[in-house]
Amino acid sequence: MSGAKERVMQIGRTKFNMNPKFDFIGKGNRALMERVKPNMLGPLSDKYPSLYPRGESIELPGWIAFDKRILCFDAFFQETLQEVRGSPFLIRNVKIYLFLEDGTIQVVEPKVPNSGISQGTLINRQKIRFPAPMDDNFYDVLDFNIGKEVELYGRVFKITNCDRFTRTFLNRCGIAVPDPISAPTDPYMEIRDAAKDGMQPKKPNRTVDTRGKFLENDKKILNFKAYWDDQKTPYGYIHHLEIRYYLADDTIEIKELQVEPGGEPGFLFQRRAKMPKIFKGLPYPGANANYTRLKRAGLLAG
Repeated sequence: MSGAKERVMQIGRTKFNMNPKFDFIGKGNRALMERVKPNMLGPLSDKYPSLYPRGESIELPGWIAFDKRILCFDAFFQETLQEVRGSPFLIRNVKIYLFLEDGTIQVVEPKVPNSGISQGTLINRQKIRFPAPMDDNFYDVLDFNIGKEVELYGRVFKITNCDRFTRTFLNRCGIAVPDPISAPTDPYMEIRDAAKDGMQPKKPNRTVDTRGKFLENDKKILNFKAYWDDQKTPYGYIHHLEIRYYLADDTIEIKELQVEPGGEPGFLFQRRAKMPKIFKGLPYPGANANYTRLKRAGLLAG
């Protein structure tokens, strides 16, 4: 009877569009809503989210009720290696994001410095189907939990942990969330850490900054009074000396002082130069030269 009555109401009607009306969704949020006439489509006309019991949820679309609500899971997958001895596989840790507003999934691998592999977004945000032969359905909230394995485009991801919001949301939905599990160790990283511990760090090339020392100690001289007793040699006497130490470049200059007023002026005993701390004797004439006239003469004579 209700169907016949509805067909009678459609006779002579030229516009079949819905009757939109503006209404408030929440406090101060004005949006466009479609009001359905009561008892027109039967008692099952009202749509409720599957996670809430009937009559206790807010009659809002999913893109409003779950706006900016994201479930975050920690997971890893195993990648086969053939180039490294002693490391048959590589463990790669990822983040799985499930957007509640539309059921889309995104997989991101956090970037690790000096990893040698391309990281970042592995799977863009999209709806993902189950592997065959169940590829008619898409992954949903109930398919993700700690300890479960999900296959996304041929890769099997093992879920190990989730954040606080995800755990609270699943518990309020009546889903028990197990304790976090630890991911297996990466054999390749163990080889790298062992090699890093056995390597000795290289010593840095240290250069002496002479310019800074020169600018700081320029024109700073240390003066010392000294004497040299040369009386054991023929016509020797006691030499009164003045030793000057230049802090700018660590050079030494020795000058003989004038003993009596009006006497002979003192001469330069040692010109300004760097002096060795331990004296090992003077080299013979021509010992420091590669080629001398005496050596050439000997070669020509030979």
